[in-house]
Amino acid sequence: MGGQQYALGHRLSELLHRRTVLVLTLLFVVGGGLLLLRQLEDQRDVIEAKSIEDAKAYSHTLATIREVYTKEVVEVVRKQGILVTHDSKEQPGSIPLPATLSMELGGKMGSAGSGMHARLYRPSPFPWPKEPGGPRDDFARDAWAALSADAGTAFYRVE
Repeated sequence: MGGQQYALGHRLSELLHRRTVLVLTLLFVVGGGLLLLRQLEDQRDVIEAKSIEDAKAYSHTLATIREVYTKEVVEVVRKQGILVTHDSKEQPGSIPLPATLSMELGGKMGSAGSGMHARLYRPSPFPWPKEPGGPRDDFARDAWAALSADAGTAFYRVE
């Protein structure tokens, strides 16, 4: 029995010596493939983290714009008798409501090719927009439920 194991080991050793280039090539290809796979996973993780970071920044920026617009523009012009309305494009001399401005900004964000867009949500459609409002898909419904339960926690999903 020991002789058979020795003979098998000897044959394997000879085969490896004769096929060294083949064995090294196979090891190199397998190792390179594993490294490439790992690099792709790391790259996906970085892109995902950066996307979430960017979305949070966009969201914060839109919230800040809405807050400043409400306090520094809407409150000032209302005191001067200027109409603040959802259909300011149809009413000369008026300015849009903060919600209308937010919807307009959110719609235009992705028009520059960034792929990013933002929507203003509420549990039921706004009474005035021409397009249907309210949550339109599972993501929007899930986001609304999560944010209604805890508005301080960001909601996102990678799809």
